[in-house]
Amino acid sequence: MEPYEKLANAIILQAAKDYRACRKFLQQHPRTRELEAVVAEQIARRERRQAKRKEKGLPVVKAKHSREELLLKRIGLAEREIAGIERFFRSKWYRQLTDADGETVLQKLQEEEWT
Repeated sequence: MEPYEKLANAIILQAAKDYRACRKFLQQHPRTRELEAVVAEQIARRERRQAKRKEKGLPVVKAKHSREELLLKRIGLAEREIAGIERFFRSKWYRQLTDADGETVLQKLQEEEWT
């Protein structure tokens, strides 16, 4: 196998591995309305506290993000990563790397069980 083929295969395999990891994370930590509501309320409370400090002339304290905020951020990152990987499998670059049909590979990845 030529070095170019090894590199192309490694890129495709890494994309599949990353896709699986993101899907598994999202299965374990789904985006829910409840989580989004909790985070929205936490942000609103923090902003109210900051506004009160500002009114009193106190220095603004650097915000510490809650566990729920960080989780929601990671969920968003995983969702964007999945979207990017799906674009990769449908891209011209993918077709330059291999003759394997990207839609078929993507469909197989989507059909995998996540238990």
